[in-house]
Amino acid sequence: MFFRRICLTVSPLLMLAVISQANEAPKAGAPDAQVEQYSGSQNQEWEKVQGRLSALKTKVDAQEALVKSLAADKVQLQGQALVSKVEELKKEYATLRDLTAEYNKLNEEYLTKYPERGLKEKRVYPRVEAKPLSAYENDTSLNGQVNRVHKKILQKYSRSKQQKDAATSDSKKTETESKNTQSEEPSSSVTDPIIYKK
Repeated sequence: MFFRRICLTVSPLLMLAVISQANEAPKAGAPDAQVEQYSGSQNQEWEKVQGRLSALKTKVDAQEALVKSLAADKVQLQGQALVSKVEELKKEYATLRDLTAEYNKLNEEYLTKYPERGLKEKRVYPRVEAKPLSAYENDTSLNGQVNRVHKKILQKYSRSKQQKDAATSDSKKTETESKNTQSEEPSSSVTDPIIYKK
């Protein structure tokens, strides 16, 4: 009871000083089990994995650029030079597949062993897949370029099926049919489509 009265009357700053002194770490000569348990080596492990992961990502990107350049060079060659370039391309592509497999394995290890680190650091390491070799060759060939442009045109200027059907049905109508439809009473529904004719 006496201690409680003293605590209430003593200033809060003095109380904080007493509490902090009681919670201070032991001197350097005194061994402590808690200090050894949290030595900080855990932080070094995830940093090493993260460093290896980012290094592998740069290697994968560099290898992919090399495969793309070899595929582009292959298009211009003929004869024995083409055969040697194809062999080199296959070898580099195998290296790319090995690097992507190693990257994905390390990425899974990073996500499972240190899930909280990925959240704290706001870093995202997506899964990387090696495209087939034919995809790299088609990217640089003339057919690949034409296909990309064709897809863009279809996306930009695609016509819906209803517009196509309306266009074909309008062309089939004769002028007499169009005059008959104009003389009829227009429907008063708001949802009826309006078709303009020239």
